[in-house]
Parts: sequence; structure tokens; C-alpha cells
Amino acid sequence: MSRIGVGALIVTGIMASLAPLCQARADESLPAGMAPPAAAQPGGGAQCQRPLVGMVSYLPATPIDVVALIAPPPAAGSALERADLAAVLEVQRAARASGRTVGAVADAQISCARVAAAAGEFHDPVAAASALEFLTRSASEAAQLARIAKSYWHRARPYLISAKVERLGDVAPGADLPENPVASASYRELRDHTSYPSGHGAFGMTCGLILARMVPERRAELYARGSSFADSRVIIGAHYPTDVAAGRLIATAAMALMMANPCFEEDFAVAQTALRGSLGLSVAH
Repeated sequence: MSRIGVGALIVTGIMASLAPLCQARADESLPAGMAPPAAAQPGGGAQCQRPLVGMVSYLPATPIDVVALIAPPPAAGSALERADLAAVLEVQRAARASGRTVGAVADAQISCARVAAAAGEFHDPVAAASALEFLTRSASEAAQLARIAKSYWHRARPYLISAKVERLGDVAPGADLPENPVASASYRELRDHTSYPSGHGAFGMTCGLILARMVPERRAELYARGSSFADSRVIIGAHYPTDVAAGRLIATAAMALMMANPCFEEDFAVAQTALRGSLGLSVAH
């Protein structure tokens, strides 16, 4: 089966598995006696309904149950957690040996431009910037899905479990924190105990998934770069490999949900035209 066929099956399966989760939460929020609205079907002629004020959201207003979507993280003190920690240390060692650490620190930046570089050289920076704004906004929405699960699992980051884990980038001991002392303490607690799942991992993988759809000629490279962006979180000591794997799953689910939104599809088409034009590629592919 072709990669496109496999991808379609994955998206279809994710959508089918998410449907009861989305519907259950949606039903809970409806007034008594009111039936839920019929779900819009991709390609079924649904129209984009944009708000009069502010930007449209690409994900459902009623969030999916992310805690039910992903498996629990390895239990604290378990053999699986020890293996997860050993993997962090090995990844850090390999990154130092290969010189990849500097790039991993740079991947802490929340921008799909980091992933889009794998698509090729941009000849029209203005057109590329508009497309990248859409990409970063979409991926940021996807990453937000990880927040509820982070609070639920409250998993300690690897550097709290072992002093052997090197802390780099935005989790380095001297990383910038909010100026307000109270906010700083709150942020430090949030940062140190929200390891699972990886929001950055969901962000980077979503960037790669959307870009791969925009530029299928570079699909393999863009998938790989989205994945490596997520892996950078292990290199800097912010996450375990299992955190990143859960983030990738969230990205896949978010992508399926966004593709069912006619507003996303409208904006995707505009951004794709701009991005492909800036790369010197034909608009229609």
C-alpha cells in the first residue's frame, strides 16, 4: 500500500476513535432535551463559519478527552521509568557526540519555521511568512491539547529524577522565568511537573504533518524534521521518549480534527499556495 494510502487509513482510524470521545464531551455540555448537532463531514459541503470578532479556532470548541486518548506514562519508580530515564541519558550522550545539541536547544523556539526549512529554500520571504504564521498558529492549537493531560499526570521531568540529566534550553537552571516572584514559583512548579505528554512534541509533529501535506514532494524530509523537532526535547532534558511519543499521537489526532474543519481547509489552501509559490513550486500539485 502507498504511503498516502497508509496515511489515509491512519487519519480515518483516528477520526473514528475520536468521535465517541468528542461526542461524549459535547453531549455533557448540552441543555437537557437538546439533541447534539449533526457532525460536519469532510468534503460534505460544510461552510466555514468565522466569528465576527477574533480568529476562528481550528479545533472543536469542546475539547477531546486527551487523557483517555493516550496511555498512562510509566509509573514512578518502575522498571519502565528507569528504562525511559536511561534512554534520555543515552540520547543526550549521542547528541553531544554528533554535535546535535546546539540545534536541539534552538528547537525550543515555538515556530514552524524550524521545521519548514526542510521544505527547501524560500525565494519569497513575505509569502513564506504568511504561510508560516498559519502553520505556527495551527500547530500551537494542537499543542494546547496536551495541557489537560499534563496537569492530570503531573509527571516530573527527567532532571528531577536524576542529576545526571543535563538541563539545557528553556529548562536550563538559568532559563528566563516570569519577573513576578509569585508567578516565577508557579511557573517553575508547572515547568518541572508537566513532562507527560510533550506539548513541544505535539507542536513540532503537527508542523511536519501540515507541511508534508502542503509539499508532498518533500514529505519524507518534513515528517522526519517534525519528528526530530520533537526529539530535541529529549536531548535538552525536558522530556522522556514516552512523553514525545504521546505528543506525536496528539499531533495526529489534532491534524485529523483540523482537517474536518472547513475553516482550516480554506486557510490551508491559501497558505499552501503562498508556501509553494515562495519555494518556486507549482501551485497545483
